[in-house]
Amino acid sequence: MFNKKQRVLMFVLLLAGLVVALKLVHIDYMVNYSGTPFKSFCNISAKFNCDAVAASEYSHLLGMPIALVGAVANLFLMIFLQVGSGLALLRERMKQLYLWIFCGYGVGIIYLAMVTLVATPALCLLCMCYWLIGLVTLGYLWSINRSESLAIGDLGRAIRGHGVIVATFGVTFLLVLFGVKAAIFAKKIMLVDAPVEMVSSGVSGGFNAKTFEAYLGNGNATLEVYVYTDFQCPWCKHSHGNVVKLAESFAGKVRFIRRDFPLDQACNKLVGRSMHPIACVAAYYAKCAGVQGKYWQFHDELYANQERLSLDELKRIAADLKLEAAALDECLVSEAVMSAVVSDVEEAGKYSVGGTPTFRIGDKIYEGNITETDINEQLKK
Repeated sequence: MFNKKQRVLMFVLLLAGLVVALKLVHIDYMVNYSGTPFKSFCNISAKFNCDAVAASEYSHLLGMPIALVGAVANLFLMIFLQVGSGLALLRERMKQLYLWIFCGYGVGIIYLAMVTLVATPALCLLCMCYWLIGLVTLGYLWSINRSESLAIGDLGRAIRGHGVIVATFGVTFLLVLFGVKAAIFAKKIMLVDAPVEMVSSGVSGGFNAKTFEAYLGNGNATLEVYVYTDFQCPWCKHSHGNVVKLAESFAGKVRFIRRDFPLDQACNKLVGRSMHPIACVAAYYAKCAGVQGKYWQFHDELYANQERLSLDELKRIAADLKLEAAALDECLVSEAVMSAVVSDVEEAGKYSVGGTPTFRIGDKIYEGNITETDINEQLKK
């Protein structure tokens, strides 16, 4: 069984994991459900950005934030540590039970690390902190169990002996998870804010068909903010809502100029690999839609349908917006539109832009997001 010192240390490790997980839950809520501009302390750069990971589809499991699953698990393990230590049959096998549980944690951590490195748009330092706490806990449990052999038969009898208690804990854990999932679903239904990807048309802006330049805000604004973004980037979709709100707040003072920086080697040689294989083509389509006066409508439809973007989806959007097919086809293969995207990428390279979204005011770079405070500081200069 755990002695007093071991039990206290286990409780501290579980509490540390709970605190980190709850902070991740808070970030997930602010990014995905709050409807207000938000930038966490963990939004450090385009490469290290907890907000971008929270916005990614890989941060949720069955519609529920993975961080929330971790928080509930840690809380239950803390409770079980106290309750189980008072039950004779379980008390004798608590160290082995927790070792088995954290072996499962270890497998989950390895899987999440692989997904993060391969699929997410950035790295989440808080997630890595949670993983580290889990691995330290696993190492600690392994060290205090190394001199003991796990008697599977005895363990099975212990679990069967208190099957009702164990089953109650398990069922309660699942009920809490599904209850929270239902609350999240209800929150989505009750949100009254318009989806961030469908509000561009409500803000003054335009598109220059000669230069292929799209912008939000007054063309005669005193401050210009360049936004380097990608239509397949999940965090760019969320960040766009922030841009719209800022364009409304600073109407007449700030103009947001959109630049394409697709994370796709088909048109962007600055990226090491193609993370978003349809991003270049999406950029061509949006600019060509702009030539026909429907850039921001196409832009919003791309974000609204981001998770299922494909060539067929691009064609469907073009048809729904009633773009003239022959002119669109001619534009898509023209040197002008391809050069316009490459020009955006080359400009980004001059300022060492390496990911999306990235914001630029003059020579100053803001990675991941930009805030009212940032803009006010620039307006005062």
